[in-house]
Amino acid sequence: MNGQSTYDYKLLKGPWGIRIELTADVLPHGDDDGEAHSVGNGVWLGYRLEGSPLGKAEKQALTRGLGLVSGEISVAVDGQQVGVVIRSVRFAETDYQVDGLAAAVMGWAAEHFGLSGRLPTAVFDRSENRYIYDVPVSGTR
Repeated sequence: MNGQSTYDYKLLKGPWGIRIELTADVLPHGDDDGEAHSVGNGVWLGYRLEGSPLGKAEKQALTRGLGLVSGEISVAVDGQQVGVVIRSVRFAETDYQVDGLAAAVMGWAAEHFGLSGRLPTAVFDRSENRYIYDVPVSGTR
C-alpha cells in the first residue's frame, strides 16, 4: 500500500461544483523530514508540495478528513505506523470550497487503501451559496 496515487474529487449538485485533484505518497514510518503530525490511530500526515503552499484552513481540512478515516487505514495496514505525504493539491478557485479538501483526502484514502466506509456527501445550500456536508469535514460547522 506504499507508493503514490492521485485522486480526482468531483462534486456537482448545484449551480457550481467542487473539483480537487490530490496526489499523495504513503510511507511506512511517516514523513522523515520532521514536519508530519499524527491524525490518529498510527496515521501521520505531512506535506512535500509541488507548487503553492497550503494555508492553515486547508491543512486543518486535510487533517480532519484523514483523521476521520484513520481507524480504517490502521486496519488496512494491520496496525503499522503509516505516513501520508501530500504532494500536490490542484483546484480552480471558482470550483473550490475548503471543506472539499477533507472529502477529497477521504476519497483518496478510500481508493488508495481499499476502504469500504461511506464518504461524506453534500447538498448545495442556495441561501448560503455553498455545499453543506453531512459530516463536519472542516471542523468549522
